[in-house]
Amino acid sequence: MLQRQKQVQVGSERVGASMPLVSGGPGPGREIKASDGTTVRLAADNDGEKIVLTNREGAVIFEYSPDTGKCTLTVPRGDLNLRVPDGDVNFFSGRDMSFFCPGHMNLVGGSGVNISTAKPGPAGASIALDRDRLQVSGRKVAVKGEQADMAVVKSRMRGRLLSVRFDRSRLHVDHLEILAETISQKSRALYQRVERLMQINAGRMRTFVSGLFHLKGRRTYLKADKEMKLKADRIHLR
Repeated sequence: MLQRQKQVQVGSERVGASMPLVSGGPGPGREIKASDGTTVRLAADNDGEKIVLTNREGAVIFEYSPDTGKCTLTVPRGDLNLRVPDGDVNFFSGRDMSFFCPGHMNLVGGSGVNISTAKPGPAGASIALDRDRLQVSGRKVAVKGEQADMAVVKSRMRGRLLSVRFDRSRLHVDHLEILAETISQKSRALYQRVERLMQINAGRMRTFVSGLFHLKGRRTYLKADKEMKLKADRIHLR
C-alpha cells in the first residue's frame, strides 16, 4: 500500500496520513483526490477503461488506456520543458512520428542539423545543415512552388543531362560565354538584333536557304583572299 503524509480525499471521506491512498472495490468510478484537488480516477467509455489524471480545475493532464496501450500527456496551460544538461535525448517510435504546432517551429543545432531517411548512402535522402552549408542529397529531388527567388554570389551546376522547358524565358546578363563541343538550334523563327558589332570566326561556314536569301546593308563589302565564284542560271547586276 502507498502512504502519504498529507490528507487525501477518497470519495466523500477525508483520510488521514496513516490510511492507504486507495480504498474501495475495483471498477470504474474509483477516485483518488489530493488535498489540492488533483485527482486520479478510473473511467470507462466505448474504448474501455482509462486511468485519468486531472488537475484541481478538472483539466486532463495524463490519460492511459490499458486496452489500447495509448498514453496522452496534456499541459492545459503553460509550457512543457524537457532539459537534459549532461546527456542525450532520444525519441523512438515503432511506426510514424508527427510534430505539429499552429505557430512557428524552431529546430536549432549548435554545430549542425541532419534530416535523413533510414537508408544511408546513395539509396537514401538527406538534408544536412552545417554552420555555413546546406546540402540536399537524394536520388530524386523535386521542388514545386508558385514563385521562386534565388540570390547567390557564385553558382555552379554539374550533371550528365539537363532538360529545361518553359513557356517563356528571359535572360539578362552583362557577359555571356558558352563553351561547347557542338551546338544545335532548331526553331520556327529566329530573330537577332545587335546594336554594334556581330562577328563570327569559323574554319568553314555554310548557309542553306530553301527560299529567298536577302542581304542588305547601307554599305556592303565582299572580299576573298584568293577566289570568288558566283553561280546561278541568271545573274543581274545593277
